[in-house]
Amino acid sequence: MGTITDGGLGLMQTKEEAALLRILALMAGADGVVAFREQQMARQLWDEHFGVSGPAAWQEALTSAMDLKTAASAIPKNMRPLTLKLSYMVIAACGEERGFPVNPPELYAFNALVNHLELTEDQRELAVKAAKRDLKATSNIWSRLRFRLTKAFEGDDS
Repeated sequence: MGTITDGGLGLMQTKEEAALLRILALMAGADGVVAFREQQMARQLWDEHFGVSGPAAWQEALTSAMDLKTAASAIPKNMRPLTLKLSYMVIAACGEERGFPVNPPELYAFNALVNHLELTEDQRELAVKAAKRDLKATSNIWSRLRFRLTKAFEGDDS
């Protein structure tokens, strides 16, 4: 099938960055509740990678009027598989606490994201497999997400 790469995240502009954070916020809140771990991760990612006030940026992402379809359309095509993978990692982050990986409202939002990103079923499966593999590879989900985004934002292809 292939692999999911950073796709050149380092070239993203502010509009794309805001869209990515909005997508992560929408995924985190898809079940009506933004778990502490989800919120903490998003704030840390924003502070580390965008250099602005995390809580303010996260609050803006949570309250933005931008819907999932609009946010997805702002993501460059080469970044869409990675966006999907990161989104799955966010919605699966609290799986151990709940005893199942993704609850139905989150899965519904994730499938809508697949459609809005105009990705195929094969790309969806690849993103989910890659996300699960990465989640299993480390006990600290947030460190893994920060590592992947840092690597992507720095344009490191290694």
